Amino acid sequence: MPLTGYSSQDWMVFVLLAIFPTGAHIIYNMLLNYVNTTTVSMCTLGEPVGASLLAIVLGEMLTTIEIIGGSLIIIGIYLFLRMQSVSNEVLSKEAG
Repeated sequence: MPLTGYSSQDWMVFVLLAIFPTGAHIIYNMLLNYVNTTTVSMCTLGEPVGASLLAIVLGEMLTTIEIIGGSLIIIGIYLFLRMQSVSNEVLSKEAG
């Protein structure tokens, strides 16, 4: 693969591919200061759902299995966050 000969549009894509994932990792690391690590890790499972939404914006069609999988991911994250909230309430009542 050559390292030269790319158009300015290609270089812009390369730069964006470097900036956006780096920004996501910075946000992820900052969240670890405020939120339980398990919660942050569970929420990162939503990344494929976000990628699917971006694909729709860019004109791609999702298959039925991708829609089902994304729905299951969202339901799983919701259930986890709900159970996490309930367990935190129980712990705070026991401590108080």
